[in-house]
Amino acid sequence: MHLLAKPLKASQDMNIFNQFKGKSIETKSLEQAQELAQDFALQLPPNCTVGLSGELGVGKTSFAAGMVRSWGITEVVKSPSYNIMNIYEGTRQIIHMDAYRLESPEALDALMIEDFLQEPWVVLVEWPENLNYELFGPIYRLELFIDNGAHFVRFHSSLE
Repeated sequence: MHLLAKPLKASQDMNIFNQFKGKSIETKSLEQAQELAQDFALQLPPNCTVGLSGELGVGKTSFAAGMVRSWGITEVVKSPSYNIMNIYEGTRQIIHMDAYRLESPEALDALMIEDFLQEPWVVLVEWPENLNYELFGPIYRLELFIDNGAHFVRFHSSLE
């Protein structure tokens, strides 16, 4: 099922994950995708991980940028592809990482993320499917994809 992204009302107490679980939400523009990302981010509990899956160039970093803005961060959000992770400080500490080149639990451990996490935090992981081992806190999985030229976000599951 495909839905068109619409802003969530502040009074809604239904979790965006429950509202859209298993459904694809079409975003008609970068701005609309980032607004959806902000709505989603504002409903995340503290100290959790968000996995952003999708093919190269589908907009994972742009979606992450929308999420990061919701926590008061105004600096440019850059792809973590080359340096594996970026850290942003706002109303939450954000660890934005690219797991594309992480090939083992030891590679993740070598980043020592747990050593410098400061509550409240969110770990955003691009290419989470490359990590077939446990991450941090509750995990929320999103898939970004393009179908017939239209951009979509699918909320798969949350694992508490």
